[in-house]
Formats: sequence, C-alpha cells, structure tokens
Amino acid sequence: MVNPTAIRKLKNKTDVSDAKWIADLLRHGLLRRSFIPSAPQRISRDLTRYRTTLLDDRTREVNRLQKVLEDANLKLASVATDIMGVSGRAILAQLI
Repeated sequence: MVNPTAIRKLKNKTDVSDAKWIADLLRHGLLRRSFIPSAPQRISRDLTRYRTTLLDDRTREVNRLQKVLEDANLKLASVATDIMGVSGRAILAQLI
C-alpha cells in the first residue's frame, strides 16, 4: 500500500497502465509506503474510536435531557452542577 498523499502529487491514477506504473515506482522504492498498524494497535484504535462515539452520544443525550427540562421550565442546571451526577439524578427521580 502506498501513502495516498504521495500518489496524489503524481497524476490521476485511473487505468491499468497507471496502476502498473505505480507498482513499478513502489518496487524501486520511489514511493513512501502507507503505515499499516499491527493487529493490537488496530484493536486499540477501534476501541478508542468506539469510546469517543459513546461519549459523544452520552453528551448529546444529556444536552437533550437538559433542553427538555428547560422547555418544561425546570432549571435543574442552576441547582445542580452536573444534572447527571448523584444529586441531579436524585432530583430527576423525585420529579418522575
């Protein structure tokens, strides 16, 4: 595999002859190879990306909850620093 930024500088690569030309350049060491992480590193990257997605989803839901509460004229954020903290959840449980 070749680094795409190195290939983009050369020319548009769409047909078979260009693919052969690129393969020849790669064999002679004229192109920089792409970094391919090891299996444990790929797993770690996937987990990190998944964790980031989960945190973004959680943040989106907390903001949605806060907006619903404020639309209902309940300013819980002014009483509790973190509406999903222990006291914030206790207040929500009592409201429910």
